[in-house]
Amino acid sequence: GNGVLVKGFFLNNELTDFSTASATEDGTPIANRVQGNKRPRSSMSPTIVLNKKGDLELVTGSPGGSLIIGYTAQSIMNVIDFGLDSQQAINVPHYQNRNDNTVLEAPSPGITDDYDAEALKVQLEKIGHDVTIVDSSASGLGVIQLKKKKNEEGNKDSKKSKNESKSSKQGKSSKDEKRGKQSKNSKDEKTGIQNKNLLLICGADLRRNGLCA
Repeated sequence: GNGVLVKGFFLNNELTDFSTASATEDGTPIANRVQGNKRPRSSMSPTIVLNKKGDLELVTGSPGGSLIIGYTAQSIMNVIDFGLDSQQAINVPHYQNRNDNTVLEAPSPGITDDYDAEALKVQLEKIGHDVTIVDSSASGLGVIQLKKKKNEEGNKDSKKSKNESKSSKQGKSSKDEKRGKQSKNSKDEKTGIQNKNLLLICGADLRRNGLCA
């Protein structure tokens, strides 16, 4: 970022996303040149994933310049398509192609999942890829995942919630009782972040931090 913190958020140094040159060698103006009243092209892609009911399921994002899109997309695919939790999704070695060569991340013992990068490189080269293997691809990814608890306590809470809801519909609860129920449940039932029946799973890129924050 640019080192400026506003209400808990670091502002990005977005000006560097403009093209450093204003025109090509033959004088043709570059579309992404610095100019008043313009926004630069950006690969920033903080993502919120909702389930079919419209409930919050996943929040993900990463630094990394032009690598951000691939980092973020891979984290989503690892959770949604392959059923991994947040930390497992981040620990999968990164791979990208930004319209040039294909980059594979070599496994880091104790940090990423292990796999044979050289063998994958050979297979990709057979189908026309120009492959480069890098030692580390520290994304800085952060992923927050919400899942329903499957333990007995969660099931009991769920039954209790249903019974409370049923009695409320029958008009047996007073306004004060309703307020009490709201305080026991999440502040925002749509996100469910404080709901006892939901589990919050956080993941951080161990390549960069060395620990899960």
